[in-house]
This record gives sequence, C-alpha cells and structure tokens, in this order.
Amino acid sequence: MIVLAKKFLFYCLFLACLGVTTFLFLPDTCPVRLGIMSIMGSASEQSASTQEMETPNAAEGTQDAGVDITFSSDWNTFHGDNAMCGVASGTLSDSPVVLWSVMAGAPVRQPLVVHNGIIVAVNALSEVIALKPDGAVLWRHSLKAPEPGSESRREVRVEAPILAVAKRVFVGADLGDVVALDIATGEERWWTSIGGAVRGTPNYSDDGRHVFVIDQDEGALVCLDADTGAIVWRYIGPDRSDASPAVFGNFAVFGSCASALHVVSLDSGKHLHDITIENGGGQIAGGAAVTEGHAYAGVRDGRVVCADIETGKFVWTATVSESEVFCTPAVNANWVVVTSYDGKVHGLNRETGEIRWQRELGGMPSSAVIVDNKIAVATDGNLYLLYLETGEPVWEQHIADEITSPAVIEGMILVGSEDGMITALGAAPVQ
Repeated sequence: MIVLAKKFLFYCLFLACLGVTTFLFLPDTCPVRLGIMSIMGSASEQSASTQEMETPNAAEGTQDAGVDITFSSDWNTFHGDNAMCGVASGTLSDSPVVLWSVMAGAPVRQPLVVHNGIIVAVNALSEVIALKPDGAVLWRHSLKAPEPGSESRREVRVEAPILAVAKRVFVGADLGDVVALDIATGEERWWTSIGGAVRGTPNYSDDGRHVFVIDQDEGALVCLDADTGAIVWRYIGPDRSDASPAVFGNFAVFGSCASALHVVSLDSGKHLHDITIENGGGQIAGGAAVTEGHAYAGVRDGRVVCADIETGKFVWTATVSESEVFCTPAVNANWVVVTSYDGKVHGLNRETGEIRWQRELGGMPSSAVIVDNKIAVATDGNLYLLYLETGEPVWEQHIADEITSPAVIEGMILVGSEDGMITALGAAPVQ
C-alpha cells in the first residue's frame, strides 16, 4: 500500500509539473492561456494582491474601514487635461501606501486615465480595462479592428497613450486605427482610420466635440468628430511626428522631426506658423505643455524651450542635459519640471528658464507630475516623490521592473507595470 501511495503521489506531481510547463510555453494570444489569465485576474481582483511589493494589502483595509473612494475631477490624457501641463489638484502623502492592485492580464505600458469617476488602462494584448476608484473591475474589452467589407476582425497593437473624455475612451493603434468606446460599458461607438501609426496621445477640444490625432508617418494632425469618428480636417506636417498634440484655446501645438513646434488652427485645420528650433538637434518626440499663451517642450539635444504661441517667437531656451529631453514638461505658475534620458530630473524657473536644481535618479525617468509642493516621477520600476522647491527626495518605492508614468487624481497615484499589474497608491486609510 505504501509503494502504491508513493507511485500515486509521483504521478500527481508529474502531471502538475507538466501542466505548469505547458501553460508557460503557450503563446500570449492562445485562448486557453487567456482564459486561465482571466480567471487569475478575477481572483487577483478579489484578493487585491500586491505581488512583489512589501506593503500590506491596503485594498482590503480600505474596504474594511468603510472608506468610499470617489473622484470629482478627471485625468483625461497621460499628462492631465488637453493642455498637458502635468499638474494635479490636491496633495500627496509623504509616505503613500498601496491601496489596491489589480491584475490586467498582460503588461501595462501606457499611462492610465480617469474620467467620470472611472479609471481606464490598456494592456499589451490591446485589452481596455475600466476600474472603479476602489479597484473593482467594471468591464474589459478586447480591441480587434473591423475589416471593411468583411465580418472578420484583425489584431491591433496599441503603442500610444489613451484618452478619456466626453463619456468615451479613445484609443489609437499602430496601423492608424482609432476606436471610441463608451466609458460606462466598454461598448464600441465607432472605428476609423487616419492612415498612419498613432504614437502620441489623442487629444480633445475644450468642448469635447472633436478629437485630434497625429499620423506618425506624415506628421499629419487629424481632427475627428468625437461622436462619429468622421474626419473633419487633416493638416499634413513637414516631417514624421512621434509627439502628442496639445490644445490651447483655438490652437493645437505639436513638435516633429522637422525641429519645430507647429501651430494649427482648430477651427479650420489651417497651418498658422512653425516655431523653428535652430542649430540642429531640435527634434521633438514628447508632448508640449501649453499655458497662458506659451508652449514648453523638450528637444533631442537636451534643450528645453518656451515659445509664445501667437507670435511664434521663443521666450527662452535652456540646455539642461547632453541627453534627449523627450518627456512632456510639467508646468505650473512658477516651475517647469523636465526629465532627461541621462536619468535626471530638472527644476527650472518658468519665467526665465534658469535651472534651479537637478536631481539624478538613474534610468530613463518618465514625464513628471506636479502635485502641490511635490513631484511624482517614475524610473526603472521605482516611483519617487520629490520636493518641488529643491528636488530633494521625499519617498520612493519599487513597484516592478518597469512602470508607466504616474497618473495622479485627488491624492491617488496610479501606475501600470510590465508584470501586468495596475496599482493605486495614496495616503494610508484611516482605521
């Protein structure tokens, strides 16, 4: 009997190992693997597992404490609103804790957005996921583009930040597809194509009636009707653009490989003028932040520029690094905060461009966010808080191998990670 029992246990162990090995070698798109991942995701949402992080599971603590999390504001684009200044309202705790963590089923490489009290993310399998402020999943929608004249659908790859506005989520994809989803249900409202790959975030007009997307290949700015997806106008730029358009009043501003900021009228799509960055190395791949008639952008050769949008003249330029500044600057009333590919964060005087401080974090820091007297920034899987006035570190925590730039909404920091998690951090719940 003992021998039979040992043989039985051996066979059980063998079959278990075989099953795990088979699962690990299944392709990411295999239905069996996706089904198992979905089950795992559901289990994770119930347990709010924080995986690698040592912080205790605060999601359950929040629920036990009876804290009702709600949002009264939005974080529509990866850098805030359509002006993309990267400034969040409220304050941040000096020592945030993990509030909840949800499995997304695949790496999350694009920053999260928030609209109408709903958090939205997209994973590397082009699945859009909507969450409540407490981390509960509202819906998941797998994106597959319709083929004209056919009932079949094709895979899409999302490599651009997403947008949430006007009760919809807008997603641009690698083959020029743009889709609008109902933010409450995930239902598809429309699909359209702008021709070339979308690499920058879609953006929106102040009234939410129009969405602006850049065709990377032509450097074209395309205006879409937010309700129907119909192309309203198309401005073809002078060169390829990996950038994101910013909106200020009746102007759209974006950079390109032509070493310039391009200013376009939102009413007609008419090109108004270019603000040319002289002396070479002035290509812009990040977004411009716009406020009070001025545009702020980082360029490839390590400069940061401030330009008057209407006159097309530079107010100041500042060299902060010998490496690329391909972030979107964070700009408030007094400060411009940028990051560079040499691992540094730079604090500049907004009026003059004078460098007030520089802080080395290592890696390739994300676009920073200003929140009251602090800065939130991510690099090499670590999330940092710095003091705005000095750049001195306040707090840091390792989240995963790689994380997105932070979205900040009313004291909560949201990041996605390469290990397929969506994590919310904030002040510890009051017990």
